[in-house]
Amino acid sequence: MKHILSIILDKRFYAPIIIFIVTTILYKIIKKIILNVFSRKSKIMDEKKHNTLRQLTTNIVKYFLYIIALLMILEVYNVDTKSLIASLGVFSLVVGLAVQDTLKDFISGITIILENQFEVGDNVTISGFRGDVIYMGLKTTKIKSYEGEVFMIANRNITEVSNDLAIIDIPIAYEEDLDKLEKVLNNLFSRLSKTMKDLKGDITILGINSYDASSLAYRVTVPTKPGAHFAVQRTLRKEIFEELKKHDISIPYDQLVVRNG
Repeated sequence: MKHILSIILDKRFYAPIIIFIVTTILYKIIKKIILNVFSRKSKIMDEKKHNTLRQLTTNIVKYFLYIIALLMILEVYNVDTKSLIASLGVFSLVVGLAVQDTLKDFISGITIILENQFEVGDNVTISGFRGDVIYMGLKTTKIKSYEGEVFMIANRNITEVSNDLAIIDIPIAYEEDLDKLEKVLNNLFSRLSKTMKDLKGDITILGINSYDASSLAYRVTVPTKPGAHFAVQRTLRKEIFEELKKHDISIPYDQLVVRNG
């Protein structure tokens, strides 16, 4: 009995338990504070960014507290933690070099979310692969094509993203008044940007895109909701054609002249 009691009263027995309990309680208190802070709505960040930052902050606090607790427990067992930390410094450098790609993935993933480059459900083109974003994490992103093929890419390798964008080239005769054309299109697009469905932004005139044999091409773009860019392009072409026709602005077309000698 005395032996059992001496074990229980030994600092090496009860101290680690107390440290673990105190650390767990402290973590839950701080976690609750973090949840309360991030539960408030922000005009700057949407819900997805809120959740991501909340999760990251919580994880950082959790790892920090339990690492401190582990070092305190080692001190109880008379482990020289200073020498251990010094030796871990060299080890951490080696590990850091080994996992630097993973760290790059995390940083890139956070950047994609914070900058709202794309989100789950968007139809995008990444590294020449086009499809719907079905998963977006801090390390990888998964895209599924319309054929069912799934493409997974590390976030650090996502350097260029083409999101849903309706693109239209409007052929215009060289003889037309371009100032009049732009005025007509701007009035039309100002109205359509407020009334058309499936748009995620304003219709924009980029300007002359090319010079062809019998016409020049004006390029127009507009960001759309996932998978809606083809439908938007068809609707826009119809609206543009009718508006130009109403203002006597001709769209050239190929003609074949046959002469009877």
